[in-house]
This record gives sequence, structure tokens and C-alpha cells, in this order.
Amino acid sequence: MIDSNSFREACGKWCTGVAVITCTNPVGKNFGLTMSAVTPLSLDPPLFLICLDKDSETLKAIKSSSHFCINILSELQQSISNHFASKGKNKFDSINWSNSQNGCPKLDDCLLNIECKKKSISLGGDHHIVIGEPTSLHFEPSHDLRPLAYYRSSYCSIAKSKL
Repeated sequence: MIDSNSFREACGKWCTGVAVITCTNPVGKNFGLTMSAVTPLSLDPPLFLICLDKDSETLKAIKSSSHFCINILSELQQSISNHFASKGKNKFDSINWSNSQNGCPKLDDCLLNIECKKKSISLGGDHHIVIGEPTSLHFEPSHDLRPLAYYRSSYCSIAKSKL
């Protein structure tokens, strides 16, 4: 069997996008965390899949909420990624955001904001797999920004060249 450290190192060999998942619990407290475990799951119906650590405070909030927001970061938002990767502070005090149509925090200036209705949550090892149905997409088609990427434990930019 492969040990978790080897698996983590192997997973670092491919490039992923960086997102901040946000939601509001039923008493109105906002939660958010940085993650790369985000993927489109289905086109028909449209579905997204996110994976959160089983002990995550944001997961607890998503479990008690009906909606969450996937905020896909641009290459200019490394500081936002670092901000939401930290623990303990009120993460929404020092950043620009607004309420989405479903009441979730929607981070400003992202490459893409995807509001989702929670469809299901299931256990997957030491994480929970959350399936969300997009209810709204927010992006500027005219933006020439590229996504913030993560590769081998470091942020990187995606070049705009063709192979």
C-alpha cells in the first residue's frame, strides 16, 4: 500500500487550479478555505465536485447550509489564497467580497465565481466529497487573466503559449 506522504508527493507532480470555497452557516457566520480539490463532474446535469478534510470548519458549515460558492482565483490573487489557507482569524474582514444570490460570500475580482446548491455529501477516506449543482456563474468574458495554479507545493502561472 502507498503511504500518505508518497501519495501527497505524487499528487504534487501535476498542476491544479486554486479556489476558495465559501459558505455561510444558518446563523450567518461566513466560512472559507483555499483548496485545489475542485473539478467539474458532469455537464448534464452540470455538477461540481469538491473534497474537504473531514475536520474542516468550512465542511461543517456546508453540511448545515444549502449552498456554497467556488471562487476560482486568478494569477493576481496569490495573497487571497494564502489568506484563506490560514486558520483562526476572521477571514472576511480584510478582503473585498459581496453576498451571492444564495447568500454565500462571493470574492471580488476572481477569474470565476460559481454559486452551487449542495446536492450530496459522502465520505471518501479522510475527506468528504461534496457535490454541488451550479445555480449561477459570474465572470468577465473580456478579462485576459489566467488562473492561479499550484505545482510542486508552489504557486505558478500558466503561460499563454501554444504547444
